[in-house]
Amino acid sequence: MTIYLFEHSPEALLPLTHLRPAYDLRCGAYTALERTQVLFPGAQLALGCRAQLRDVVAERTGLSVNTLPDGPVLFLNGAALLTRDLAAMLLSLP
Repeated sequence: MTIYLFEHSPEALLPLTHLRPAYDLRCGAYTALERTQVLFPGAQLALGCRAQLRDVVAERTGLSVNTLPDGPVLFLNGAALLTRDLAAMLLSLP
């Protein structure tokens, strides 16, 4: 399974999202991207962001950016704050 973190309405988090995608904002110890990597340890990750950030995000993360992967994909809003319980519920989905 591939988890695709995407941005939805980054203008809602301005000015914090001028230079980074929403999933790169820190909330507590982790960014949303780091939290996703911790909560879904075996999953492939792919990212979606604004076109002007694509090259920078790809270079910083080493992940596929703005390219939809093949096979089953779980789309997650990059501004969502995942918890262990939510991650477990998502993993239990067919």
